[in-house]
Amino acid sequence: MNMLGIFDSGLGGLTVVRALEQKFPDIGYVYYGDTARLPYGTKTPQTIGRYTVAALEYLRRHGAATPVIACHTASSTLAAHPDIREQALAAAGSEMLFDVVTPAVEAARASTREGRIGILGTTATVRSGIYETLLHDAEVTQVPASVLVGLAEEGWTDTRHAGPILEDLLLPFQRARVDTVVLACTHFPLLAEAIRDILGPEVQLIDPGEALADALLQEEIRPEAGSRRYFATDVPNDFSERAGRFLGRNIEVEQA
Repeated sequence: MNMLGIFDSGLGGLTVVRALEQKFPDIGYVYYGDTARLPYGTKTPQTIGRYTVAALEYLRRHGAATPVIACHTASSTLAAHPDIREQALAAAGSEMLFDVVTPAVEAARASTREGRIGILGTTATVRSGIYETLLHDAEVTQVPASVLVGLAEEGWTDTRHAGPILEDLLLPFQRARVDTVVLACTHFPLLAEAIRDILGPEVQLIDPGEALADALLQEEIRPEAGSRRYFATDVPNDFSERAGRFLGRNIEVEQA
């Protein structure tokens, strides 16, 4: 049984879901978005760990056997804190846990030509230092950009709306002459076109959702076909519309 249990702090993980569906068109899964307690990016590792454990326990109770941490902040926290990762594995009832950090690191390492890599992430992801640790053999430039989360959720992702903010945020990457940038938050792939307009086509952008889907293929994990259920800890009236921006279609969401 390889029913996936996909966890994110909110809606951003649906970009990971979209990438997984492209690789595995018939995939069945359970999705849990902790919308009542976002953003995770400004919280402590202990709090993020507690929320993650609760989410994985919930997914396990709903039939998920293979845990996927789509939240970049939670993935960074688990990678930087082995004790929290062990708690998460126990909560999921699994010996294996997939996250978005590990495959993104491998994709960045394979992509870079000059060893200069940019990390665009939330405050918590940048603060964790996990990318600097895992990419110790590269020149890493990190930019905290939690402000972009709101832009993505409101659909203000084109150059006209996001451009002025991105111009300032991306300046350190231009100064460092990075050739690869990891979009180290699941919201940020929605801004990829605007980011590419500023950095230029020669800079490679790494979408962690796509990297994760490739990692499942490489590990010969074949998620089972089946139904798809979506849970959220808070379901505002416009939830389906917002979700559609990430997944490309409206969905029916159940209250967790």
